[in-house]
Amino acid sequence: MWNWKKSYTIFNKLNNSFIKNKISFKSYNKYWIKYYTKKELNPENYIYIKNNDQRKVPKECVYDFITKKNNPKQIIINWKIISGKEYCKEQQQWIFSF
Repeated sequence: MWNWKKSYTIFNKLNNSFIKNKISFKSYNKYWIKYYTKKELNPENYIYIKNNDQRKVPKECVYDFITKKNNPKQIIINWKIISGKEYCKEQQQWIFSF
């Protein structure tokens, strides 16, 4: 069965998979890093906030990724929605291999 509906559940699952799989923010987002604003969260962490002003997506969904400063690969350790949870939706993507 095909599930092409956009949902928060899929959005949440995708972002949690970044943490589970220890995805590097820099490698995953090497083409999209310009769409995030990097700030110091505290002495140990950076926060990358999605900048909707530079993207053609709903501006209501604002979320961030958190990484350790001392990690050169900037592995994602957490993420959270800052505002607009009801707008944060992702479409299920299907990959076929033959």
